[in-house]
Amino acid sequence: MTAKLTGDGDVVATGDQEIILKNGNNSHTGKTIVDANAALKTGSSGSLGATSELVLQANSNTDLNGQQETVGALTAAAGSVLDLNGGALTIGTVQNTGNKDSYSNGSLKGSGTLNVEDTNLYVYGANNDLSAAVNNNGTSQIFVEQGDSLGTGVISLSDTSKLIANIAGDTSFTNTFATGDATATLVKNGSGTLTFDADQAAYEAKT
Repeated sequence: MTAKLTGDGDVVATGDQEIILKNGNNSHTGKTIVDANAALKTGSSGSLGATSELVLQANSNTDLNGQQETVGALTAAAGSVLDLNGGALTIGTVQNTGNKDSYSNGSLKGSGTLNVEDTNLYVYGANNDLSAAVNNNGTSQIFVEQGDSLGTGVISLSDTSKLIANIAGDTSFTNTFATGDATATLVKNGSGTLTFDADQAAYEAKT
């Protein structure tokens, strides 16, 4: 789809054919919704416009295809797949007009970068196929329940951000922490034991 998308209505990808958004000048401010069993691919950076919320229904597939996209919030249902595929996704910016939390109940995968900016992101389940770097910035809080919820990439905690691990059973982080800010915090809750499999020499955040 090469047409420019504008306005405050929602954009819905539906049907059994993959939809490719190719216009990097899109400026729509409503939700971008990928229906159940539908597939959406970004064909150029900015093709998600000023999406206020990216909504991924069950069994949907979204491929960033190496592009750079920004959304206000993410709501991903169980069974959905979000593949960064070498791209960069920023969640939680001025586009998040309702200050809405983000939830990932589906599968996160691929290389690239996941940026979380001044919002809360709840990540449920394992994401072993995610190798992207995760940057937690500003006042953001990322909540995980498993050591492999953020895959295997490098995690950076900046500013006053928090990574909060609510761990009921024993688990381990395979991620490496990049040099961050001493004002950021890693919080571990629950009765389980959390261990680090990688060298964390660069880790500077509070624990």
